[in-house]
Amino acid sequence: MRRAFDPIDSLSRLALLGMVACALAAAPQLPAFRVESRPTLAIAPQDMHVRVFVARDLANRWIEVSAIGPRFSRSTGLSMEGQFSPAVYEWWWLALPCGRYAITARVTQQDGSSRTTHDQAEYAC
Repeated sequence: MRRAFDPIDSLSRLALLGMVACALAAAPQLPAFRVESRPTLAIAPQDMHVRVFVARDLANRWIEVSAIGPRFSRSTGLSMEGQFSPAVYEWWWLALPCGRYAITARVTQQDGSSRTTHDQAEYAC
């Protein structure tokens, strides 16, 4: 059995759709490529959690992340599978000593070009 047309119901649905569209438009736009480390300030020794957010792209082929400080330096890389790659990559580095750390992420594309993004963290003694 078919329901009769209800203009109030239709207006309610339209209003709800409009509110959702406004909320999506007002949401902050995050960069397509960024790195973040947590915690950014802490007492050493401290574990560092690094996340890299990468927009899926057919040309993406390699991702490399490094954390460089006065007493600790690590770098790691992974092969990417273009648009089938994850949108978020995560690394943990454990028990980092005190110091200021520069965190860098670089994505290399199939033509050899690359993009780089940075973050920083500081762990006090």
